[in-house]
Amino acid sequence: MSWLSNFLGTSPIRHDFNYDVNTADYKTDPRLLASMGDLNRTGGRLLGMGNQMYGSGMDLISGKHPLLMQQRQWLTRGLQDLGATQGLALNRNLAMRGIGSGGLRSIVGASRDRGLGEQYQKGLLGIGQLGLESGTRLAGLGSQAVGQAGGLYGQAGQLGAGIDARSLQAGQWNAGQMNQRNQFASQMGYQQAVDNRNQRASFANSLLSLAGGIGGQFLGAHLGRGIMSHMAGLGQGSDLMSRYLLPMAGPNYGGGL
Repeated sequence: MSWLSNFLGTSPIRHDFNYDVNTADYKTDPRLLASMGDLNRTGGRLLGMGNQMYGSGMDLISGKHPLLMQQRQWLTRGLQDLGATQGLALNRNLAMRGIGSGGLRSIVGASRDRGLGEQYQKGLLGIGQLGLESGTRLAGLGSQAVGQAGGLYGQAGQLGAGIDARSLQAGQWNAGQMNQRNQFASQMGYQQAVDNRNQRASFANSLLSLAGGIGGQFLGAHLGRGIMSHMAGLGQGSDLMSRYLLPMAGPNYGGGL
């Protein structure tokens, strides 16, 4: 019956209200990604160097650095060699003067030892001062390097946050466009269904009205012929029938049902 529906104009409308959505496709610039990689790598190198310098500085300050330990070893060995040399020279001089192993030799030896001890103390103090000054500078440089590494990491993080923000904006835009398309299609589909239903209802009402009109005419004609036949049987006169009733019965009146 589709041809009849098409002919009568009662075919339901079936239109697809979906449409292609324009979406945003955000692609990160490769140069931006390369810059982020450079920042992270440079930050990593600075962080490693900074931690190493800071650790070395703290070892210098505390006196545990291998350089200070070596300086102390050199100091001890040098004073030992100096003491031995001075002892030999002293013994030679005393022997030339005929002084044996008596009290004078002991006094001179003790004086020499005190001099060596003072030199050792001064040497240790100098080594400690060197470690403190060098360690303070080195630890400070290490801290600066660590801070610079943190700054580079922060710059890379900001670039990454910007990329995430733009990607999120693109995703939100695409979602909004899709939701708008779906809402439009849903609303228009509902309106189309309502219009089709109203069209079918209107066509059905028209058919019922047409059928009612035809049925009423048929019933009226049938009743008219019945009344005229009854009156004719009662002998009411041909003049009355021809003037009022025959026109009501119609041209097909045959004198009976």
